[in-house]
Amino acid sequence: LVATQSGDADAERQARAVCGSCHAYPPPDILPRGSWRDEFVRMMFIREGRTPPLGPPGIVDSALAVLTRMGAILGRAM
Repeated sequence: LVATQSGDADAERQARAVCGSCHAYPPPDILPRGSWRDEFVRMMFIREGRTPPLGPPGIVDSALAVLTRMGAILGRAM
């Protein structure tokens, strides 16, 4: 449990640094958990100055490689 809490704290710290560089860090309940990945990928594109892909949620991002740093944060959140 301590290792998990430590990992969670590290993931939150990374998320605050990455996400908070563009906007206020959102509370997790702002979106249903099932929507996190799609929104995360959308924000990744915006952060990179690219147009987010269009298509049904959950399908578009399945073919995308998530950046290592941001992917690590997402992996801990899921």
